[in-house]
Amino acid sequence: MSEASSLAIKAARGVGMPWGIAEEAGFALRWLTRSGAPGVTALCRYLSAYQGAMKMSGADSPSENTCEWICPLRLGTAISDGGIALPLEQSNVREPLLLLPFLASHATDSHSVVLEMGTIRIVISDNRFSANMVETALLVSKAECTIDFWPANRDEIQRIGNRVDSTASECIATLARFAHNTYAPATEASRFLGAGDGLNDND
Repeated sequence: MSEASSLAIKAARGVGMPWGIAEEAGFALRWLTRSGAPGVTALCRYLSAYQGAMKMSGADSPSENTCEWICPLRLGTAISDGGIALPLEQSNVREPLLLLPFLASHATDSHSVVLEMGTIRIVISDNRFSANMVETALLVSKAECTIDFWPANRDEIQRIGNRVDSTASECIATLARFAHNTYAPATEASRFLGAGDGLNDND
């Protein structure tokens, strides 16, 4: 999970997100992976859409206004920090599964938090969640979200799964490609000092 979190941060930076939001992406992926959700796929889908929006806009400095949707990482951070109060109704949220880790910060012993997207209902505690749909059905590209408090019943809130989703390997490769954008290109001096294959390849 630590490696996944680190990869998520680099991938988010690689598509142009600021450091603060990139770190939130790392936190979100760690929480979702630990909770059995298809977080790798959700983040991969979101960063791919984000990068596509940046390329279409030609923006040198990506901003929220460039995208025609609500960023789940920014929205989640605002909710977690208390900048946006619950209950909340918000339309046009992209990959809303990424909201779950931030909503968990509002769960207590007396109440959980519920996220509803049409017929999908997800109940979130501080470190896990349950849903009325299987994991892959939670991968919604864009949705109108209703977020509210829910009576706590920890016996009902269990992991919905603990397996890696079937598309994870492809998504990890995509995240790695995004992360590669943050690496400094090799120079003659760095290669001479041992970066890359170098001049003495004696394997």
